[in-house]
Amino acid sequence: MKKKTEHTINQLMNHTMLSCEDATGLISRKQHEKLTFKERVQLTIHLWSCKFCRRFERQLNYLNRVIGHLKQDADKGVINFPMTDTIRTQIDEKLQDEISRRKK
Repeated sequence: MKKKTEHTINQLMNHTMLSCEDATGLISRKQHEKLTFKERVQLTIHLWSCKFCRRFERQLNYLNRVIGHLKQDADKGVINFPMTDTIRTQIDEKLQDEISRRKK
């Protein structure tokens, strides 16, 4: 009976535990889209035990807040970001490549 219980626990852990790479991917995706229930549970379990991914999530949240404030200021005309269309296109392409890479 003990072996069966251990086997069941191991199976459960294999289905719920994420690697740090998978967890950071979910943390990044969570900024832009809603995660599935399973992904949210897996991420929560991972974050309970991984201080590095918790730190990554805090840092990413901070960066998003700062960028949001900068964008608001730029929209109000408080600050000006001189950016050519070429630079905008390059940034957009790199972001889209990164999003596509993380979805794989």
